[in-house]
Amino acid sequence: MQPKTASIASHSATAVGVLAIGLLLSAAASYRAANEVARDAKANFELAVAAAEDGIERRIQANTDVLHGVRGLFSASESVSRVAFRRYVTSLSLEQRYPGIQVVTFSRRVPFERRRDYEAEVRRDTTLDPKGYPNFAIRPAGDRPEYFVAEYLEPMAGNEEASGLDIGGDPVRLASVEQARDSGLATATGPLMIERGGAGHIGFVIRLPVYRNGMPQQTVEQRRAALLGMISTSHRMDYMMRKALSEQALRQFRIRIHDAGAFNGNLPSEPPTARNLLFDNGQLLDSGSAQPGPLPAIAGGASLAKTLALDVGGRRWHMYISARQELGNLSDRWLPFGVLFGGISISLLLFGLIRSLATVSSRATTLAASITEDLRRSEASLAKAQRQTQELIEALPNPIFFKRTDGRYLGVNRAWETFFGVPRNAFIGKTAHDLYPDNPEIAERLQAKDLELWEHPGTQTYETSITTPDGQHHDVVYYKATFTHTDGSVAGLIGTIVDISDRKQAEAARTQLAAIVEHSNDAIFSRTLDGTILSWNAGAEKMLGYTAAEAVGKLATFTLPPGRQPNMARNNEKVLRGEMIAPHESNRMTKDGRVIDVLTSHSPIKDGAGNIVGASVILQDITALKQAQAAAQASEERFRATFDQAAVGIVHTSYEGNYLLVNQKFCDMLGYREYELVGRAAADFTHPDDRATGRQKRQLMWDGKLDGFAEEKRYLRKDGSVIWTNRTVSLARDASGKPQYFIRVIEDITQRKEAEERYRATFENAPVGIMHTAIDGYRILRANRKLCEMLGYTREELLGMTSTDVVHPDYRFSDRVSYRQPILDGARQAFASERKFVRKDGSSFWVNRTVSVVRNAAGEPLYFIRIVEDIDERKQAEAALRDSEVRYRSVIAAI
Repeated sequence: MQPKTASIASHSATAVGVLAIGLLLSAAASYRAANEVARDAKANFELAVAAAEDGIERRIQANTDVLHGVRGLFSASESVSRVAFRRYVTSLSLEQRYPGIQVVTFSRRVPFERRRDYEAEVRRDTTLDPKGYPNFAIRPAGDRPEYFVAEYLEPMAGNEEASGLDIGGDPVRLASVEQARDSGLATATGPLMIERGGAGHIGFVIRLPVYRNGMPQQTVEQRRAALLGMISTSHRMDYMMRKALSEQALRQFRIRIHDAGAFNGNLPSEPPTARNLLFDNGQLLDSGSAQPGPLPAIAGGASLAKTLALDVGGRRWHMYISARQELGNLSDRWLPFGVLFGGISISLLLFGLIRSLATVSSRATTLAASITEDLRRSEASLAKAQRQTQELIEALPNPIFFKRTDGRYLGVNRAWETFFGVPRNAFIGKTAHDLYPDNPEIAERLQAKDLELWEHPGTQTYETSITTPDGQHHDVVYYKATFTHTDGSVAGLIGTIVDISDRKQAEAARTQLAAIVEHSNDAIFSRTLDGTILSWNAGAEKMLGYTAAEAVGKLATFTLPPGRQPNMARNNEKVLRGEMIAPHESNRMTKDGRVIDVLTSHSPIKDGAGNIVGASVILQDITALKQAQAAAQASEERFRATFDQAAVGIVHTSYEGNYLLVNQKFCDMLGYREYELVGRAAADFTHPDDRATGRQKRQLMWDGKLDGFAEEKRYLRKDGSVIWTNRTVSLARDASGKPQYFIRVIEDITQRKEAEERYRATFENAPVGIMHTAIDGYRILRANRKLCEMLGYTREELLGMTSTDVVHPDYRFSDRVSYRQPILDGARQAFASERKFVRKDGSSFWVNRTVSVVRNAAGEPLYFIRIVEDIDERKQAEAALRDSEVRYRSVIAAI
């Protein structure tokens, strides 16, 4: 009996050893899986935090750019009108492009001694409202050395009560005004309550100073002297954060932002309290608490939480971000438990099998002595073990299945039923082909793997893709192991399925991201904290000219232009704090020696343990953009100089006929200032008799049926006098051809019109007859009143005749050759001759006719002038004198 007892003990020891090793291996595998899941969760958290930080910084930068754009409007003009301010702010489309900005305000600096005059000027301002602003007054009342008065507000609707508010009347606001004035930089306030729609909302204000053009601004004293006013943007935090952060981030994370005070390196940061809370997506203000709540833990008890520092307009914001829930998908979180329970299950099965082998011999040798009692005890123990194993398998979150060697399912657990959506009672005894009736290729692939395991019993692990009956595609890992009969032959297999679809998608996303980085047109490279380049993408090679082999291993500063000091230490300070360095302008030198303008940004790089080990750097080539901006600015300056300094009046008018833009020459012509004209109707300054002039033609232009036209028009000056102008009208259209506004070029022709009037009076009232005749013939173009009286014709009758028609037939062609061509050629200035003219009644009379030519500025002949003097009485007197002399001579001869 001893050898049998030793054999039983040996088999039992082997079973226990196998169980112990299986349990240890299961625990080790579970621990490793837990660590992998924890690392993935932490990496996902870090990526989400970086995306949130980047989104907030980009949104704040975009909103701050609005201030610089408005300041550029003031820099481009000596005086920005209320109309121009509204037109510019309206064009920004704040609600769509810059969410969170509630109002853009220009607050004018007003010295105490100008307060009364300033209030009166604003009250009289009718450029937008014909009634002006009769109730405008600086608020709060009181005597102060200077005021910063909210004068322009856009949008005005809903913000009317802010008009006239002196932001310097409050010590808190005055502090931000003075800081912005002295620094010349955008300056933010602390948390403010912004009233909107009858309710209060947490927000803040950013201010940017506007200085007078042409005044020095190098020192604080010079900036104070040059200050014109303040541009302010009011921001509502909840609106801004909805656009800066994704909906997923707002649901998945607890995010609080507190204002820690002015950031000048001297004052300590304020701790987070309800008083300095700017934003809380958990509605902590309502609960009256500003302290962080408990956070979900990951492996090892560590919490997914982080504190970031954001610099906004000279103030430091602290952003506290923590995970509201576990990161990663459910299968990843249950993976360690699945590995553990699966390992335990397999160990228990192996233990049971080996133990069974050991007990077979024992039961055989003791069957005669106590067969009944042992059998009962063995059956009870086996039933209990089977129940425990079954309960354990049912509790596992991963799908588990059992198969016979013919491929038919022996059993499945609840997780398998849930995963495939098929109840076990309807499926046990069927094969994989029954599970995938519409996808036989999947069934063939799984069956082939089963056959491999039958041929080589043991364990099997592989990845594959399957489609569940609900049509969902899954990437999965199969873990299988064979189990045997008591005789050692393979009885079947047990397997579990781990869904890795989310992980595969994340891997695909990372692969796609790597491809995007490699093929980006931007230069993207990574470096260590000491500046050594680790990677170098194709965009960097294309932009800077260095290959990856030439760049990797060098210091990142090797592309800086000579004399440019690197900011490595300062950049590392921010990177080590986990901050992302927002895009800023810089310069780089290419391999061929060119210096290009770039936007540079840095982001921290972390290792698997979360330690910051380097930075990724992105360079965006903006050389062409800078050149285009410079060209556009130069073009704008040339246009502005041409517009403002033109020798003629130039105005832009709307379809309705209101002045949109006027130049200085036009203001001088009418005697008004720019703000008195912009926004007013052109008809208000037009002579009443000319107000309908050109109206029909302008409509034809707007409809695309007429390109332009020119006409003479009278305007009324401010002093009541009338000026004559020659007006040329054209139409400005956008790139799509849509009409935008009319362009009118206006030339003062008052002196010319007065000269024409003097000439017309001289022409009409001359004591001699005057006619103008055509160069290409003798057609009468014009005739004065005296000529009509001399010939007895009306003016209309003469304009249908030629000069030859009024000449006596005996004289019509007598001297034409002698004067016409020589005068046209310039050989003669004028020609005079005496001849007979014929009146309408047929009578004739003698005239002295003088012919000359009128030329244009180029010397080209325009028409002949013929001056006709009636000498009939003189000719008759001369004839009488000759007759008298003849008679006298006859008498003398007769004597």
